[in-house]
Amino acid sequence: KRQINCRVVNQRRLDIRGAVTIHANVTGEVTVPIVTDAFGCGIQLKKVAVTYPAKRLTAAKRITLIEELQLSAAKAPVGTILRTDCRIIPQEHKMIAGKLVTKGDAEIMMLYSCVTTDGEETAETMRFTLPFSQIIDIDGIDDTFTADVRITPAGCDIIPKSDDSGTLECELVLLVNCVAKKLSTCEIVTDAYSTCFECEAERCESKLDSESIKLSDSHSVTAKLSCQEGEIRCVHDSWATLSNVTSRLDEEKKAFIISGSVTFCIIGRNEDGTPLYLENDSPFEHEIPIPENVNGEISISPDLCIENCTYYLADETTAELKADIKIGGEMTIQQTGTMISELRVLTDKPKEKNDKYALKICYCNESDDIWEIAKKYSTSITAILEENELTDDKISKQGMLLIPLMN
Repeated sequence: KRQINCRVVNQRRLDIRGAVTIHANVTGEVTVPIVTDAFGCGIQLKKVAVTYPAKRLTAAKRITLIEELQLSAAKAPVGTILRTDCRIIPQEHKMIAGKLVTKGDAEIMMLYSCVTTDGEETAETMRFTLPFSQIIDIDGIDDTFTADVRITPAGCDIIPKSDDSGTLECELVLLVNCVAKKLSTCEIVTDAYSTCFECEAERCESKLDSESIKLSDSHSVTAKLSCQEGEIRCVHDSWATLSNVTSRLDEEKKAFIISGSVTFCIIGRNEDGTPLYLENDSPFEHEIPIPENVNGEISISPDLCIENCTYYLADETTAELKADIKIGGEMTIQQTGTMISELRVLTDKPKEKNDKYALKICYCNESDDIWEIAKKYSTSITAILEENELTDDKISKQGMLLIPLMN
């Protein structure tokens, strides 16, 4: 977020003041011991399969591209550069052993002042496309990883050559940030008991990033800009910028709400040739629905950019603008649950056994968990399933259940 204002002090002095707000996301990793298997002593384990990031790698690189640009022959020579802008169009991200290869195009726009062959002072725009390809070293990365790569233009300077040949020198600075994850699947123990001995278990709560969903959406915002100083005779340039972008979860709508503001700007001239600058802010909201049948908590990390800004003159004093916002980034699904971090079988505390009978009859309700029933009677879930010829670990209907006892 940037805020800039200026004040004319005198004919030779212009005071410019501003403020910059920096938003930082800090992440960390916590190592937690968990039980994945156990044998002997009549141990019974309840397991669930989880997908987790076995490895997480990050990298950041600052790239400087210096290229010569050629002004079109139909364009007037460059006087003063008034404004430059850059939009990144990523094309390909490829991972090989220890390296990330990223390719794309940088679309550069330039607004400059010039004098036509008729001697008229005016302003012109020119657009260029610079292809780029960069290799970033990341130890341990390969094609088994998935990567979230974000490329941000940090600076774009264009300097005309002194020989008036229409040749320009462009220096473009790009910031490349990459987060790469390698997912793996394993079974973890969420509950345990012994059919023979008392047990003690230490439990812990944990969250695991199980899956990432790439975001690919768009949103359009419109605004009207009115001139209070006469008619709009011509428009030299129009553009839009994003600010105050936030996201929140709306549980009622079952969607993430991305909101922010678009600042629309126009540079042009009125009917007597006086330069004019118009600006207006337009708020927006966009919904990203949560996929159905998702198990776990969901977080979102959106990446927004202005893909295009167009205008038309509604009347002599009003311009209507439209900005197309490209929404990227990713949605992360986290599995949250209780896991066993330590399990102890107390062999000096055997469970009491009743040798008078080998079966018990239990009345069960629909959806009762057979695991809890087996745990209650210190028997195995396998024995209950086989005795009752069941295949599901949930009771499908009310009725009697035979409980074989482990004597």
